[in-house]
Amino acid sequence: MQSNGITPVKSMPKFRSKDDVATRYLADYNADVSRGNITYRLAVKKYFESFEALDTYLGIDRTPIELVMYDKDVLDTKVYDVMAIESEMISAAILDKYDANISYSIRKHYGSITDYFSQLDVDYYEKPYVPFRWGAENIKRQLMRWIREGKHVNYTYVAKYHSGIILASRKIYGGYAELFEACGLNYDDYRTDTSMASFYGRKLEDIFEEILNELSCEYEREPSVDNCRPDFVMGSDWVDIKLSEWTIHISDCDTIKKYEPHCETLTIVFLRGNKSLNKMITDKTRIVNIGFYIEQMPREKRGYFYERLDGIERELSEKEAV
Repeated sequence: MQSNGITPVKSMPKFRSKDDVATRYLADYNADVSRGNITYRLAVKKYFESFEALDTYLGIDRTPIELVMYDKDVLDTKVYDVMAIESEMISAAILDKYDANISYSIRKHYGSITDYFSQLDVDYYEKPYVPFRWGAENIKRQLMRWIREGKHVNYTYVAKYHSGIILASRKIYGGYAELFEACGLNYDDYRTDTSMASFYGRKLEDIFEEILNELSCEYEREPSVDNCRPDFVMGSDWVDIKLSEWTIHISDCDTIKKYEPHCETLTIVFLRGNKSLNKMITDKTRIVNIGFYIEQMPREKRGYFYERLDGIERELSEKEAV
């Protein structure tokens, strides 16, 4: 690395004798560095042949401690005690720091740390974070916990801040709305952002119309076509305006399902999301950031529109964070 002009973040230690290796190893041992994280394994092998021989040389006794298996109720109590102390994350190493019997009991009862926390009734999005995988039951528990605690559960908010549960709900139940159905709930009762989205969606449509006028585009706004009412029709292209990129998913986007059978092409224009996005997502449908249209204007006119769009994004973020 150095010969190619690259400065290593961390230099490899240099060992000229077995005492050099032993001194470094003893320091790592006292600092609770595991063997798996030791970077000078070749030096250990060269001077001592094995870690066990090096332990013997230093008088380190690694006789296994006889561990106790807690029953499940006691185990949960001890885990919650650790979680009350730790502020960032929980792992097997952290559990062992408090009590080696905890992770030992987890493995005996559940097989792995991940399997244990996957069945434990905790908020997976609150610190300390725990290792888990989504399943049919814990994803329902997470949603019901948010509802009990009065937190936002509308699609727009969750997709922005907790996208993992959106992806998992599609995989397990077929969609986010279907997750509510699995919990015996009607998703429409939890669309707390409906009025807000309608208000700001209308403001965005008005701005887009101004952009089209600046570009001298011919269009119809909200015409009635085949029992559909697209936001704009530009020749053979239907245009739908969305506040956020993350509400546009092929598997559960009502706009695509509803409009594609009736139009030649569909363009979905969004505000929040990947500002450089402009791509086909089906044979008929393209998604594109609204900035694509603004960039077609003379440079001196762009700032006015970007400033207004920034204002919408800022207000949305403030309201969603409440």
